[in-house]
Amino acid sequence: MAICGMRASCLLYLFHLTEFVDFDDGIPRELGRHITLRKKADEKIKIMGEVIDIIKKRYENIRTDKFIENMSAFLKAVHIC
Repeated sequence: MAICGMRASCLLYLFHLTEFVDFDDGIPRELGRHITLRKKADEKIKIMGEVIDIIKKRYENIRTDKFIENMSAFLKAVHIC
């Protein structure tokens, strides 16, 4: 996994709905061009769990809104914004 080589001090990792559903969930077949919809949801969720485990070993998990608050405060403190 590419995530194994990450060494950044900060990582923003966003999930998309397509990573947690498949066509069995009623997703229209017209969206089949999205490669993530071609895998079964169970398989994708298992992979996401593995990714989260790797991330948790290296990073503190916080919600996006808290990250933005922290980054905004940091940038103000160092007079960047």
